[in-house]
Amino acid sequence: METVHFTQQTFRAIMECFASPGELKKLDVQLSMAGLYDATASLCITLLDGEVSYFSFSEGDIDIQAWTGAKKAAIELADFIIVSSDATEEQVIRAIHSAKIGNLINPQQSATIIIEISNETQPKTYKLTGPGIQTKRIISCNLPTSFIKERAHKNKEFPLGVDVVIVDSSANLFALPRTTQIEEVEE
Repeated sequence: METVHFTQQTFRAIMECFASPGELKKLDVQLSMAGLYDATASLCITLLDGEVSYFSFSEGDIDIQAWTGAKKAAIELADFIIVSSDATEEQVIRAIHSAKIGNLINPQQSATIIIEISNETQPKTYKLTGPGIQTKRIISCNLPTSFIKERAHKNKEFPLGVDVVIVDSSANLFALPRTTQIEEVEE
């Protein structure tokens, strides 16, 4: 598949994920970047270009710059923050805590965080509510324990906040827009 059609298809999947928070989409993948899932590489080549900046907790920095032309920036200034699957829980929390949230005139100048999660451990169950979800959506995934609290704190003053894309090693992804509430379901 040509790169243009590939990135259009990937972009469409991302937009569908944001329209229906928590709904899984399977990505077709075509390339690899050192230290990242192939699906994350697909997201990078689709979303990043010479007009945006990024920060990465990955060894794939050189590939990200080479493939996309995006500029590396400090975490507080980055338009996109990429958290690889081998990142620590502290790095995930730092990504959320440090991400820019925009301002009241330009809330769109916030960061989008892409977080890779592992499929190897027993997933937790979460309930999602908010725009794009009719009543509630139940999902299962491996999010760091303090993720929910830190994300809720970061998104407390709508329209300010951060949007999150979660990617797994099987090329599945789902989105958590800043308007989506998430809570762990005790089983």
